Amino acid sequence: MHSDDRYETRCIQVAEEVEAVLGRQVTRFRAMCAEHGAVQATKRLIHAQRPSDTFSVLWEKGRPDLTVEAVILTERQWEPLFDDADREAARKRLQDYEWPPALAAT
Repeated sequence: MHSDDRYETRCIQVAEEVEAVLGRQVTRFRAMCAEHGAVQATKRLIHAQRPSDTFSVLWEKGRPDLTVEAVILTERQWEPLFDDADREAARKRLQDYEWPPALAAT
């Protein structure tokens, strides 16, 4: 299985976890993945001027591990799919929200 396909599968798993935590569907993320693919959807989210509503709610619930920012920084198998600018944008977003220093500093 190609790494893009594996990442797509991982994003579906994360979306299901997020939905369980939030008690609602993450339809926008799922639609972005369907339209652009999971890698491009992730890049759009991490480079967006403002974090998504789901990011903000996950922050409120103390679940940074379920954001795409955290996934691409902590799960090393995705490194080939994202460049330094992508990782820096993800790291900055986590730092801006003062999420766990170890997570934001990876």
